[in-house]
Amino acid sequence: MNVTAILFEGFETLDMFGPVEMLGASGKFDVRFFSPQGGIVRSYQGVPVQTEPLDDACEPEVLLLPGGMGVYAMLEDASFIARLAELAKQARYVLSVCNGAFLYAKAGVLDGRRATTYKARMDKAEDMFPQVKWEHTARWTVEDNLYVSSGVSAGIDMTLGFITDVFGRDCADSTARYAEYTWNPNPGNDPFACESPSKIAALRSGGQSGADRGAMDAALSCGIPAVGWCPAGGWAEDYPDSPGVLALYHDMIETPSSEPIQRTEWNIRDSSCCIVFRPPVPGASPGTDAGDVFNERYATPRFDFALANPQTYDEQIEEAYEWLRKFDGNIVLGVGGPRESEYPGMYNIAFNLIKTLLSKFKTQG
Repeated sequence: MNVTAILFEGFETLDMFGPVEMLGASGKFDVRFFSPQGGIVRSYQGVPVQTEPLDDACEPEVLLLPGGMGVYAMLEDASFIARLAELAKQARYVLSVCNGAFLYAKAGVLDGRRATTYKARMDKAEDMFPQVKWEHTARWTVEDNLYVSSGVSAGIDMTLGFITDVFGRDCADSTARYAEYTWNPNPGNDPFACESPSKIAALRSGGQSGADRGAMDAALSCGIPAVGWCPAGGWAEDYPDSPGVLALYHDMIETPSSEPIQRTEWNIRDSSCCIVFRPPVPGASPGTDAGDVFNERYATPRFDFALANPQTYDEQIEEAYEWLRKFDGNIVLGVGGPRESEYPGMYNIAFNLIKTLLSKFKTQG
């Protein structure tokens, strides 16, 4: 698979060569380096790289863009931004690292889409490009063909995640072993995340009846954003017709598939950790059970909340609170569990319990 890697004066060395190392080590990619004029381009650390003129770049399968101090000069280069927009439109996959996201944002590539950036520049990103859905706690974001990572070393984790999506987890794991690199496979968990007024920066769920919607409404009642992936058309069992739950939760995004399983996978993938409500009868909620494999695949920590005995709920909330406090920085909390049809009363249970939990963070920290 061909990779068009774009460089400019003052790019950050590891932003580019961390991902390039992983792409090359996988044995699946052929990387070529381009710059606006071609010739020698130097990184911010002074590393010289021979490049080809950007106008000579063919339609890319993968477009890779680093960040660095040189980004700010490139934001003023109208011809470069126009060429970048053109290549991004042609590319099968579009990747950026650190504040390289600023360049894609300037080119309109990120309009209305999820993205992250170097956490120390998040405020600047929001001021300059309010049309982008900036995520404060993500190590990297994935939406359709767009992969956008946080700062510097995060590009390595993102690239291994990208390799996983395209060629499978075994390929990514063997690449990481070759590089003797311990990688973070969870895009929703960034230890360098920006501080939020609450430890829970956002609550992520799928908008289904029952546990999903009870948790999301609890978050909104506490002033915490409720986000998540939902099936194409916004489908839920009680909102089967488009726009479905998209009309209820404006920060939700449709998956390409109308099958709920993709919604489940992507919400777990993009959460820092998850609380899962477990009904007392095994198999009573197949969708809830199906999520377990994704917790393992993406190494997303999970707290199982047993619904069998309401007398234990207060104790379990306290345990969940102490469990969440152990995570560094702010987190995106995923919540899952039975639909209302699978466990009548689930909405009210989830709403009350999650609101109690979130309120503890607001009052106790």
